[in-house]
Amino acid sequence: MAPREMTDMECIEILKGMFSQVGLDVNQVWYLNPANPRSSRIVLSDLWGWREAWQELGTRTAMEKAGYRFPPIQPDCDPDSDWHNFLLWLQGEKVSGETMLSYLTTETPVEEPNKVRDEDTPALVAEITNALKPLHAVVDLIAKGEIPPPIVYRILWDALNEPFHHVAEGTTIHLTGCGGWCPGCLQRPWCDMGHERMEEDEEAGAMVVPKDAEKYMEKPIPLAELTSPPLP
Repeated sequence: MAPREMTDMECIEILKGMFSQVGLDVNQVWYLNPANPRSSRIVLSDLWGWREAWQELGTRTAMEKAGYRFPPIQPDCDPDSDWHNFLLWLQGEKVSGETMLSYLTTETPVEEPNKVRDEDTPALVAEITNALKPLHAVVDLIAKGEIPPPIVYRILWDALNEPFHHVAEGTTIHLTGCGGWCPGCLQRPWCDMGHERMEEDEEAGAMVVPKDAEKYMEKPIPLAELTSPPLP
């Protein structure tokens, strides 16, 4: 009787064990796709091949000459950032799962918005903006109006507490504060795109905004001041 061929999941477990034996947390640069374990196995196998090639060749230049141009890490970003994270990972560094806040260095503690006085937020926003530079991140809110500093601080607090992936110098992370759903966006009252009328606004009879934004608005924004959505 011919030996049974191993399943993709069995191969994946063996490969994960190989990475673990050399002290590498593969979950930092790879994730399992339950709907397509074969694809996940191929990526993991490629990653082991890259690790062995690096052991032999030792430089990006030599790797690229040998055909190793784009590290098979997940998620991918751009070639330089992928190389940056691949090499950090080989050194045992964490490259995913951490928050920006855990890397941020500021003189003033960055605390939950409810613990920060409104009058202190302008200086704190400026300090955070400067502290983001080593992470190659910039504050680039999608609303270009005069957003109240306490709102900007709340947006930054949310962004700083989300997992992020390191990027290489020359690549920039833009903190736009936009989640794609206007009624739940803190910057909506000051955002041109946020002034498009939505179903939630129709039901409420005015622009719908999060409660944390309401107290910084001069008045509710009526339906008449919202633009109709473009025709399909």
